[in-house]
Amino acid sequence: MSAVGRALQVVAVGHAVIGVQQYRDVLADATRDVRERGPGAVVGAVGDRGDRATAFWFLLAAPALWTVGRTVTPGDRGAGAVLTALGVAGSVLMPTSGFPVIAGLGAWAALGRPPANRRSHEEVTEHVGVTGAPAGVRERSSLDAPAYLDHYVIPVDPGPWTPEQWARAMFEDVGGARAQAIWRALMLRIDPQPSPDRVAGWRIDAAGDDWIRLHAQTWWGRAQLIVHHGDGHLALTTVMAYDHAAAPAIWGATSAVHRRVVPGLLLGTRRTLERRRV
Repeated sequence: MSAVGRALQVVAVGHAVIGVQQYRDVLADATRDVRERGPGAVVGAVGDRGDRATAFWFLLAAPALWTVGRTVTPGDRGAGAVLTALGVAGSVLMPTSGFPVIAGLGAWAALGRPPANRRSHEEVTEHVGVTGAPAGVRERSSLDAPAYLDHYVIPVDPGPWTPEQWARAMFEDVGGARAQAIWRALMLRIDPQPSPDRVAGWRIDAAGDDWIRLHAQTWWGRAQLIVHHGDGHLALTTVMAYDHAAAPAIWGATSAVHRRVVPGLLLGTRRTLERRRV
């Protein structure tokens, strides 16, 4: 069983415990009916509406999530996209809930890579946080008062490719359909149709000699991806600005998964362009 699967099963158990506590009066009432009327009281015990129906559907999610946990693995973009969409929708409708965790685990499943790749992640350096970002990194973003920033760097020979070519290799070739599924689950307004002024659906917002900035937005916030190469390194910076109270819940859990997959994305991009050079 994968790590994301085990995490999903932990969520399922927690969901069941919370459900039993939350609906203990309803469960006690149903148990009392069975004791007084016999086993036949079970038939038709749950109506289409009412407290019992609510408790039934809430508790049913626990075994469903536990079962999914037995099979879901990093790289399963179908199951991951469904879980992410469910988590994001639930986070919007019920911000104070466990739905952000479901969104994060779904993104992990959809964008994750096999554990064998993790050894190479030692090459990647990481900075997380708007405060204390490396010199020049924060200035490449045009977002005012961003709420989130992370910055990842790997050693690389930039070769003959422009920043836009690095970005297209990263998000179109390596990220591909898996990245598209997650971006759409996060409700980012992107246009994946091939276009000279877009990369993987993200609008090219600005560029310099050794960097390019991509921009996308949704109703809950704005996002920028900045690809920079030079001085023997390749870097990816992600910057987020929140425009709605639900944004911390939506991006909060998803960002944890994002930070797990970015190293593999950078390493995969380096391998892709190194193969093209040969």
